[in-house]
Amino acid sequence: MDASLYKEIKFIEQGGESSIDEIIEITKKQDKINEKTTKCLNQIPDKSSRKLKGSSLPQELLDFINLPGNHSLLIKGRPGTGKTIFSLSLIKELKNKQKCIYLTSRVSKRDILHQYPWLKEDELLTPGEEILRDLRLTTPSQAIKEIFDLLRSASCVVIDSWDYFAGLMSQEDRDKAEVSLISSACALGSFIIFVGEREEISSLDHLVDGIVNLQKIEIEGRLVREISLEKLRGVRIRRVKYIFTLHNGIFRCSKPWRWKLIPENQRKLSEQIPPKENGLLPSMIEGLDDILGGGWMKSSINLLEVYEGVGSRYISFLVPSGQAYLQRGGSLIDLPSSAFRGTDIVDNFVKGYISPEPELRLRFILPPPSAEKIGGKYVLPLYLKDPEEAANQFISYCEGLIRRSIDNTLYMIIGLDTLENELGPEGALEFLYHVGSWVKTNDVFCFVILKEGQKIPRRVVHLADTHFKIIPRGGGVIFYGIVPETGAMILETSFEEGYPKAQLIPID
Repeated sequence: MDASLYKEIKFIEQGGESSIDEIIEITKKQDKINEKTTKCLNQIPDKSSRKLKGSSLPQELLDFINLPGNHSLLIKGRPGTGKTIFSLSLIKELKNKQKCIYLTSRVSKRDILHQYPWLKEDELLTPGEEILRDLRLTTPSQAIKEIFDLLRSASCVVIDSWDYFAGLMSQEDRDKAEVSLISSACALGSFIIFVGEREEISSLDHLVDGIVNLQKIEIEGRLVREISLEKLRGVRIRRVKYIFTLHNGIFRCSKPWRWKLIPENQRKLSEQIPPKENGLLPSMIEGLDDILGGGWMKSSINLLEVYEGVGSRYISFLVPSGQAYLQRGGSLIDLPSSAFRGTDIVDNFVKGYISPEPELRLRFILPPPSAEKIGGKYVLPLYLKDPEEAANQFISYCEGLIRRSIDNTLYMIIGLDTLENELGPEGALEFLYHVGSWVKTNDVFCFVILKEGQKIPRRVVHLADTHFKIIPRGGGVIFYGIVPETGAMILETSFEEGYPKAQLIPID
């Protein structure tokens, strides 16, 4: 073993802090304490009030880095998975509480600041502080010495990448260095973060308190990023995987969310957005109009394919634009999915958002006996026995609503599962052919919902002018276009303003 490296590895023993054997005993005792902590955390309900607002990191990881007794974390992942951005995001989270140092062995400080300008914008770097240290020309023994010195003065040290230095050592030297670094962090009350590029399990996996793994996966040729929480001592891992993006050079994971029904007394009127000069209808989804070329086109059929596990979250695709359209005086007709009832839709998506209520401009079309049971001024029956006759009856309802619309246009929603349940797969397709032909010659914005598992022939996709898919992943929702073709995006919806607002975040 190199003499200088050996000297640094013996830091703890010779410094009188503690022997390696003693520290191993301390670690065993700490593991028992962490086991008890985990049991206590498992009994705590997952309340949103416990979440730290404004953070881009998984909640479990926030709990982990703030839990006394945790001193080491291993970040794993292949090149290009976002380990550097993620490491810097951890420093951002810890910066207000601790003195942090980031050691880079791969990229210069200048390049890091150029690639991630938010480091200065978020005041992560301030005059007089040297958070970034360049170790590219440093030998392993020099690096070990500097890390030991920094652990004495800094609360958190990030080594990016540890594998670079470890690859220059023998296996024996590497093992001893890792034990010594983690032991010194524990003895000094510091936090050490190793960034590695090997996915296979090594001795370091067993030594550290926490392990996260960043991965790139592919869905229909589209990049999707996932972070796996493989080990977090003392913390209950409620969700193992999260999807995330590196859009604009910033790490951001998608927190699990569900469609929220805002109490009526807290609702606010939906935004009243007029159609654009070229007749396009704004989607009211941040980031989608740019993909559509400005908005939804008249006389268009827009297909949304919904996969199992999305639940009601897909209505983020429809509700914001539908509410804004009604608020400005347009007419809307909805043959809803079998999962919804007309009265529920009025109570949950119209009242408090639209004023005055669109009594003459809104209709829900339901097959009997559902229409008779629900009743009300907004519900009309549709007798789904013969596809062509049912389509003609539906078109008749549409023509009446167009005459009541402020600009003689119509917003149309069709749930194909309802049609398939009543008419069968071929009958549902025939109904859609008839209605689709009428849509193409009228000023209608038509939205068709196709759910995973339906048996309607796949040739239905050829009717659509646009075709999007929405799938669940890692607690979040991934959205991407087939026509027009897009990369994968994260779909999120907020309710803070008193009405739903949706946005798409590219997965870069």
